[in-house]
Amino acid sequence: MNAAVEPAAQPPGVTDLALPAWATWRACDLPRLMADNGTGLGVLRQYAKNWAVASQEQRIAVSTAPPRRARWRHRFTQRRDDLARVAALVHALCLRDGVPVPDWVTSHTAKRTIALDGKPMHTARWARHVREHAVDVCRIHDVWFLPVDLDDYRVHGFR
Repeated sequence: MNAAVEPAAQPPGVTDLALPAWATWRACDLPRLMADNGTGLGVLRQYAKNWAVASQEQRIAVSTAPPRRARWRHRFTQRRDDLARVAALVHALCLRDGVPVPDWVTSHTAKRTIALDGKPMHTARWARHVREHAVDVCRIHDVWFLPVDLDDYRVHGFR
């Protein structure tokens, strides 16, 4: 019963070096992945890192399919703003790198003012600082973050 299993044939144009699953995450996959990973901030950061090393064609491919809620009940939990968080991130990355903004992006806004990690933005000094220096699309989605949050020193190097 220990029959050897042969690997599936590679599609044409695919090299022997297979990409890990996280390297091909699409925007439509993010809500499900975020629901399984606490606040989901790590998933959003990984998506931004994948975006940084992708070609323009790959960026278009991973951003065009619209996300959906991972579970219907998330409309009533802290997950209710996940779609707005994904939309804000994809919108900011597209504008920064000259990728056409998908149509679905502008239809998602947060129900309350939040940071990229999903926590509410209060009136503290830090919140005011973030709002003053935030990426322009933050106002559209009511999801706030700084431009440096889109970068990762392991991908972009120190500035």
